[in-house]
Amino acid sequence: MTIESDVHAVINAVCLRVYPVLAPIRAQRPYVTVQNVGGPAAYYLDNTPADKRMVRLFIKSWASSKLEAVALARQIEAAMVAATAFTAAVESELLDDVETDGEPWLYSELQEFVVTGTR
Repeated sequence: MTIESDVHAVINAVCLRVYPVLAPIRAQRPYVTVQNVGGPAAYYLDNTPADKRMVRLFIKSWASSKLEAVALARQIEAAMVAATAFTAAVESELLDDVETDGEPWLYSELQEFVVTGTR
């Protein structure tokens, strides 16, 4: 398995609706989006890839209320840190946002992780 599929499986145990980067329009709430925002490339001196990868992920929890978004984000944080398929370091506290251009409003909580796992 890859880091991405392992992370998806861990989050899927908390929330059944997990999407890469963007959710579909009018996705059922709550849901989670996961965006890979890079990380250092790991190669040995002979230019062969290292057996581990390190990726920086933005994990965003979306819900119909701020309290629900925060609760979901905290459950995901606990699941990521407890995961055995990879090592997750929490890189930031929650960053909240709200989209008010539709009804009901859409609340989100963004948290950044650095995840290390097998290539």
